[in-house]
Amino acid sequence: MRLFALFFVTTLLSQLVSAKKPSILFILTDDQALGTISGMVNKDISTPNIDHLMKQGSTFTNASNMGSWGGGICAPSRTMMFTSRFLWNARKARRADYEHPLLTKVFKEAGYDTYGTGKWHVETTGKMADAFDHLLNQSPDEITLSKEDLTGFTPWDQSFGGFWEGDRHLTDITGDSAIKLLEQASAQEKPFFLYVGFNAPSSVFQFEEKEKNRFKIEEFRLPPNIMEKHFFITNKWPEEITPKFVRKRYGDFFTMIEHLDQQVGRLLDTLKKSGQEENTIVTFLLDSGLSIGENGVMGNLNLYEKSLKAPLILAGPGVPSNKFNDTLVYLQDVMPTLMNLAQVEVPKFCEFRSFLPQMTGSEESRWEDIYGAYMGFMRSIRLDDYKLVVYSGKDRNLMRLHDLFEDPFEMNDLSEQAKMKPLIDDLLRRLQRWENFSGSKMNIRNRFFKSAN
Repeated sequence: MRLFALFFVTTLLSQLVSAKKPSILFILTDDQALGTISGMVNKDISTPNIDHLMKQGSTFTNASNMGSWGGGICAPSRTMMFTSRFLWNARKARRADYEHPLLTKVFKEAGYDTYGTGKWHVETTGKMADAFDHLLNQSPDEITLSKEDLTGFTPWDQSFGGFWEGDRHLTDITGDSAIKLLEQASAQEKPFFLYVGFNAPSSVFQFEEKEKNRFKIEEFRLPPNIMEKHFFITNKWPEEITPKFVRKRYGDFFTMIEHLDQQVGRLLDTLKKSGQEENTIVTFLLDSGLSIGENGVMGNLNLYEKSLKAPLILAGPGVPSNKFNDTLVYLQDVMPTLMNLAQVEVPKFCEFRSFLPQMTGSEESRWEDIYGAYMGFMRSIRLDDYKLVVYSGKDRNLMRLHDLFEDPFEMNDLSEQAKMKPLIDDLLRRLQRWENFSGSKMNIRNRFFKSAN
């Protein structure tokens, strides 16, 4: 009888544990491009911990940021992510009359304890403290350098501040804070949502002097689309892009990412030791990509794939393991997807869409086309493998059409080919539809239909 009772209790407890909502470890990094992970066939860099996460879960290779309303990319991308509103509607979250809650609060209302550390940069009327129950090392300062500073700057020069606090690197400090919060969260009964915002790798690269010769940069295999200048975009620095400059920047970039990967490994080890690994969804993603000389541009104030796309990895209960998925998604689709996985009701105000059906293979992409925007200057629209980018200036309106399957580096413009006119007209109409639907103000018809006809 006792054995039967023990068996019954054990079975019941097992069922209760299995019915518990999954916890979420949400790792967000800053300005890390898609091809900067060794598991994505980049042999110039070593990221064993992110690679391990890829093997455990699903990696999306066609995840794009929708764009930016201002000179920076981080704030618009993150604001869209945690409001689940399209670009131009997310900008309204800064207004006092904005009525929708942040999605971290939706998780809290569903029974989650919420924790946060590191870079936040979500532009709402409130602060990071309004988004989470528990905080450590919130919204640390970043480095800002002038053009003159950049000329003589070295990554290990601590006099500029930025990623340095005393003799410690901010990536390590954020990692320490995340581990403390993870240990605290995993000891509680309630499921947790832990947000970890690394400032790294970011575009001002800082690291210890002992790491400066980590790579043989002269052996780096540069992509074919490295160009001195862009036909429309003016780079603030440098004035001309050279292969030597690009190799040096990539060396610094990769050094930051390998350092970041070590902190990801520490977090995954802590999660495993906590006993919560089997019931925790781990998300690793970026707020945007980054160009380092590709197509003649620096940074991510543009609509090239290198700047729009970023890694997006999910692992844990309900996520297929060791899978690559090329479905077209937005980075910002991740929050409604996590809600689906956690059985949290997705609010009706959410405009981004869960990709859970696409991740499990039950449906094809929910996005018929993918829209991109940068301020009032640039717009893009992708349909299948074709992508149209329009540039609007005071004296000129230009367009470029690329076949991303045949031309993944976006070097060959097809817009002047007569046979492409029906496709261009269709893409322009789709672009205008997105403009109208998303609340933007660019009149695509007036600016570009004449030049397309």
